[in-house]
Amino acid sequence: EKISAVVSGTLIFGFGTTLAGLLVTIFLARFIVERVLFIEARLQDEAVTGLYLASATILTIVIGQVFQLVLQGLHRFDRFLLLANLSTVSFSLGSIALVMLGYGVVAILWWNLATWLIVCAASYIAAKRALPEFRFTLNIGSETFRLVASYGLSLMAYQLFGNVLLLFERGWI
Repeated sequence: EKISAVVSGTLIFGFGTTLAGLLVTIFLARFIVERVLFIEARLQDEAVTGLYLASATILTIVIGQVFQLVLQGLHRFDRFLLLANLSTVSFSLGSIALVMLGYGVVAILWWNLATWLIVCAASYIAAKRALPEFRFTLNIGSETFRLVASYGLSLMAYQLFGNVLLLFERGWI
C-alpha cells in the first residue's frame, strides 16, 4: 500500500537533488571550462555544450534508474537486464558509428541523451506493467519522505566521497 508513496518520493527526491546539481553546473559551466579544466579557447563552447548535455543526461538517468530499481525490487531481472543490455549495445554501436562517420564529442553526447531518454521511457513502461498499482502521487507523508531522503543522502555522500578520492588520486598521479 505504500509503494506509490515510496516510488513517488524517490522520484521527487532524485529529481530535486539532480536538478539542483544540474542548475549549478549550467550556471558554472563556463567557469568550470575556463578556470577549472583549462580547456583551450577554441574548444570552450563545445565543452560548455558538453556539460549541458551531460547534465541533462544525468537527470534522465536518475529518473530512469528509479524505474529500473522497481524492476529489480520485483525480481524482474529479465526485463531489467534486457533494458540494460539493449541500452549498452545501442549506446556503444551508435557511438562507434558516429565516430566512424566523423562526428565529434557533442554528437556522441546527444546520442547518449537520446539513448537514455528511450531507456527512461522503456523503464517506466516495464515498471508500470510489472507494478500496475503504482500511481504517481504528491501525497507521500513526512515519514516516508524522511526514509527516502535519508537513504538517498547516504548514497549521495558515498558517491561524493568516492569522487573526491578519485579526483585526489588522479591529481596525485
